Amino acid sequence: MLNNAQGYLEMARWLAIFPGALITLTVLSFRFIGEGIVDLFDVWSRNPR
Repeated sequence: MLNNAQGYLEMARWLAIFPGALITLTVLSFRFIGEGIVDLFDVWSRNPR
């Protein structure tokens, strides 16, 4: 979708902005979910000696 929107950037910027923003939000959500899973199962950081 982003590749197809390159030809229309001068006329319709939203064709690239909305898919790009959704890709960014998807990547960030997977990153935060992954960090939460690591924190949940990381025994060493919860109980240091």
